Amino acid sequence: MSSCIGIFQLWWHPYLYDFKKLLPFLFLYNVFSILIGYPLFYLELALGVVTRKSVLNCWDLSPMSRGLGFAMLTTCMFTALAAGAVGAWCLALMVHSVHTFLPWLHCAAAARPPCAARHRPLPAGSETPAQSFFFNFVLDLKRDGLEGGLGNVVWELTTYYVICWVLIYFIVIKRIYSYSKLVLFKDVLTYFVLVCAAVGAMQLKGAGRMFTDCDWSVLFDGLQMWREAMEYSLIEMTVSQGSLVMLGSYCPKSQHSLGTTAMLAFAVSKTTCMTAALVLGATHGALYKDYENSTRTKTLTDSIGSESPESPLIYDRWTNNISYRQLVMSSCIGIFQLWWHPYLYDFKKLLPFLFLYNVFSILIGYPLFYLELALGVVTRKSVLNCWDLSPMSRGLGFAMLTTCMFTALAAGAVGAWCLALMVHSVHTFLPWLHCAAAARPPCAARHRPLPAGSETPAQSFFFNFVLDLKRDGLEGGLGNVVWELTTYYVICWVLIYFIVIKRIYSYSKLVLFKDVLTYFVLVCAAVGAMQLKGAGRMFTDCDWSVLFDGLQMWREAMEYSLIEMTVSQGSLVMLGSYCPKSQHSLGTTAMLAFAVSKTTCMTAALVLGATHGALYKDYENVTNIWPGSAGSIILWSDYVARIPGSQFWSALVFFTLFLLSITTTALLVQTIMSTFTGRTIRKITWAFLVVICMLFCLIGVILLCTQGGLYVMNFLLTWPATKPRVPIAALVATVITYIYGQTSFCENVYLAVGEYPSVFMRICWALSPAVMMSIFAGGAGTWHTWEATVGWMLVGVAVTPIAAVMIFYCIFKCRVRNIVRDEK
Repeated sequence: MSSCIGIFQLWWHPYLYDFKKLLPFLFLYNVFSILIGYPLFYLELALGVVTRKSVLNCWDLSPMSRGLGFAMLTTCMFTALAAGAVGAWCLALMVHSVHTFLPWLHCAAAARPPCAARHRPLPAGSETPAQSFFFNFVLDLKRDGLEGGLGNVVWELTTYYVICWVLIYFIVIKRIYSYSKLVLFKDVLTYFVLVCAAVGAMQLKGAGRMFTDCDWSVLFDGLQMWREAMEYSLIEMTVSQGSLVMLGSYCPKSQHSLGTTAMLAFAVSKTTCMTAALVLGATHGALYKDYENSTRTKTLTDSIGSESPESPLIYDRWTNNISYRQLVMSSCIGIFQLWWHPYLYDFKKLLPFLFLYNVFSILIGYPLFYLELALGVVTRKSVLNCWDLSPMSRGLGFAMLTTCMFTALAAGAVGAWCLALMVHSVHTFLPWLHCAAAARPPCAARHRPLPAGSETPAQSFFFNFVLDLKRDGLEGGLGNVVWELTTYYVICWVLIYFIVIKRIYSYSKLVLFKDVLTYFVLVCAAVGAMQLKGAGRMFTDCDWSVLFDGLQMWREAMEYSLIEMTVSQGSLVMLGSYCPKSQHSLGTTAMLAFAVSKTTCMTAALVLGATHGALYKDYENVTNIWPGSAGSIILWSDYVARIPGSQFWSALVFFTLFLLSITTTALLVQTIMSTFTGRTIRKITWAFLVVICMLFCLIGVILLCTQGGLYVMNFLLTWPATKPRVPIAALVATVITYIYGQTSFCENVYLAVGEYPSVFMRICWALSPAVMMSIFAGGAGTWHTWEATVGWMLVGVAVTPIAAVMIFYCIFKCRVRNIVRDEK
């Protein structure tokens, strides 16, 4: 993994100088990394593992190809030459950093060409202070290119270069790189620097320039960018330079999950490279703003200076079917059931949407819940390896994990919101009972008309004092990091780490406490909500004709039925693999889980709908409730402010939501961790879990704990966390029914638990793929906005592994068939 955390990930980014091309280039790089870089990384590593020989001698398996070893060594030499020079540049800048102030903060009088101070237009031919210092006082650069030769030797830089190679000699001769603690120090230091840099970069003015100025049409201006992105994906994965063959030859002679190793290396390479690219892109955006849209960043390498047999991760604690069934049911009592309700803001659409949701839950959500749970029971493998029953469908596991990651990111942020509101509940009175004088836009007291542009007290408090929301959307970037919210977010992820590492979620008594507390809060809330004036508004104002206004609501209701039943995110496969090895009524387990999901979701929706009706009556038919993820939190806040003992009920409600959020996120993280199998991996599970939690925490702080975090949250829930679920679920049903064979699968279920799936289940599995894909395609909408364009691209990234694995499998199978035919 450490071989993929190097200088090229943090330094070599070819299109930093051009905002139009940066994001399209990074998009191509990500695609090629998945389709080319990652598979070839695995291939070269496996070559070393298989041959146990050097980069030259490994080609004994094909003597005519021995020249590939020499070609790799040649590439390795040129790469080492470049990397050593970058080390000299960095050492020079590090030495210059110990001055009283950084010498590139201001322009030097001796600089030629002239240097321009910040916050004014950049004259033609002049340079920024950092660019001028690097070119003049580090490189002593001659400006006429190579026409007049190489010029004089820069002796200061030469000294640093020699020091670098002396250190390289001692590192190699003492084999220091093989000491795991020193390698770990290097990697942890790198991530620490990246995290700090990312947090700082997101606060720069103009940081979002790379998103607003990108031009996706450059993807069609020839194949040069495509070729460069492909080359970039190889150098970032250290492919074609022989290092992976060498590392593979050192693999311990024991059972080893090579696929997991390759996947982890791919993950660290991707995160370091993308984080560095975004930090540098944000910095260039700030520089662009300082010099009024002109920076003249160079396009060369100086752009940075101036521009086996498996066993479960969780050991079986469920010694009987009752405690196991309770755990499966508990997976359907989570934060999404009480919080995510898309049409709360619109009385006309709320009941029609809930009607469609109930229909799709019965015909699609419930049967597919049973199917995924049975898949885990039959295979007793993780979400990736369960597809051994149909190898060409292994990409479904990667697609499920991608959806799982996006969902975990959103659920963790909701935990931070709820923790913040729970802390604010311990005041003498709830701070959102009345309007704050400092609120902007103005807040309106109850029992009077709501002026245009103003907000209710709960809405105003949540937006101004919890989120510190910027009101211009994402046009000006994400804004500053909200440090109070960041603190709560970090606390959430620390708790999630301990829940997963201590396997607290598998203790039946603690799971039972969470579920009983949830039902207690819901029952009390429902009793109180029915007494509110205006609670029946959602029944009187609904308009059933909206069911015929296109398929968009139908598609959203179908997606909603899947996310409420935790389908297409891999958790059910994991839970199924932990089923006790005894006769078990899987149908009863699925039906009970369906019942608790339905009751919690519908009760929460009716409570929040009743609260919105009361709010509607208070403000005389207008509430200005926003669509998206904030609506439910605001309505829960408003509800607790209406009942006696508001501080107690507020603390209890938001504690419950906070508990549901971190347990839901912990289950999702546990799903990701369940893919790491094998004895060697299990011994260092804690290290992988630390890395995963740190990455989620870093990404969340950068994206969701900023002033524009609410807009990112709405985007996550509208696109990558929900939309990939429909094609994934449809393909799972298709593979089981038509490729593996429905009859064979049902017989496997019978052998595993002594139960044959019902006729209703089998009919739904057979018919649901066509229905789901028809509605999904009919309600797909348009690409007219940048949000839709980026959203559909992320959906494409989530489902791309499915097609990629199928293509690779078909090619491999055809090649093997041809080889066998030729041998005959």
